[in-house]
Amino acid sequence: MERKIGETFEYKGRVYKTIQSLSDSCRNCAFVNEPCYAYFFNKIVGGCSMTVREDKKNIIFKEIKNDMEIKDNKLTINIPDGMEIDVENSNFDTGVIKFKNKELRYEDIENSLDLEGNRTRILVDENNALKLCATDRLMNIARYYNGDWKPDWSSVENKYYIIYCNRSQCYTTDSKTLIDINTVYFKCQKDAQAVIDNPNFREILDAVYKN
Repeated sequence: MERKIGETFEYKGRVYKTIQSLSDSCRNCAFVNEPCYAYFFNKIVGGCSMTVREDKKNIIFKEIKNDMEIKDNKLTINIPDGMEIDVENSNFDTGVIKFKNKELRYEDIENSLDLEGNRTRILVDENNALKLCATDRLMNIARYYNGDWKPDWSSVENKYYIIYCNRSQCYTTDSKTLIDINTVYFKCQKDAQAVIDNPNFREILDAVYKN
């Protein structure tokens, strides 16, 4: 029994969706407290570990709730994943609520990659600590976007990276095919550009490229 990524199903009157996970942790799964490996439960939700799935991917399950609920004169709205309420362009008097894309935060990446248990203490020079910490975070950001992808230097595929131009004082992207310049690479140019455009990552980029 294996549920496909993106598949939805009902269990005990609630609807759940199968989501790919970049780690093997169950912490963010809706069934974290359920007997996942019990035979009867596995027949309902299916395997979740890459070791037992045919697609070799780790997955978790997320509950999908009703979009709106009115209770005690309060309207509760479930905000779509990756979105947030656009307060400036919403009209609460007329009941018109608009959404906008939610900028990804580094904390979201930490939670997605389940980095909490991977902390280590490394002694470094105080003058280098800021840049080293920021580089570590940029590597995690790239890992989040790249998934299982790693640059293959025997292939002529483009490997994208971020650069800072001192003359124009702006960030942009570039790519390499066969020469590794020991930087942080992205599988897709649009992902590297998304990191540049995200204001939540600007402090990290400045610490890496301007320090």
